[in-house]
Amino acid sequence: YQTLPCSPASTQTPLSVLPSNPGVLKPLSCLTGTWRVDTASYVSWMNGTASKSPSVEFTKIDPPFYYKFNDDGSFAIYTENVGLYFDAIDPNTGKSAGTFETVTTGAVKGTIAKLEPDPAYPGTSLITFNIMENTAKVIDIKFNGKPLTASPPNVTPLIDPSFFAKVGYTCEGDTLHLTPEAAGLPEAGYTFTRDNTWTP
Repeated sequence: YQTLPCSPASTQTPLSVLPSNPGVLKPLSCLTGTWRVDTASYVSWMNGTASKSPSVEFTKIDPPFYYKFNDDGSFAIYTENVGLYFDAIDPNTGKSAGTFETVTTGAVKGTIAKLEPDPAYPGTSLITFNIMENTAKVIDIKFNGKPLTASPPNVTPLIDPSFFAKVGYTCEGDTLHLTPEAAGLPEAGYTFTRDNTWTP
């Protein structure tokens, strides 16, 4: 977990993946195109990642963000003024003590590569996202609708590059399901719907 706001736009976040990179995945077949995140499934997944931080409960993402996969194996994740809402939970009452909203903008770009099967995840098709550029950053934070002056709680950012080193995926028709694979992450993953009408 890291403290918001995220790192400045100039910061690049390369990821080392495996000792031998199998190369860019192409053709992408079903993956090629633009995908809109199912915000409810992503919020549910993020709440699973925050299990070590019970003082935070994610509630909403609005508007959704988008993944775009190109035929040449490149990808981009676009977060254009995406609001991530979460409640600060009072540990004494278990109820919300107020709602935070962070606004993220920018993009994460790079290439994807196919990974060899992993016996830890039998039957799962695996890819890795090689991140070459990361300009996604928090540009605004509010608490109960007002600009925040104090430090917000430690929460998982909207897009955390550490989740992309090994990702299980299923893609069929207009539905894509991604499951970042790492110890402690929720097994459920999250879902996307193809939306080739959207352009950045």
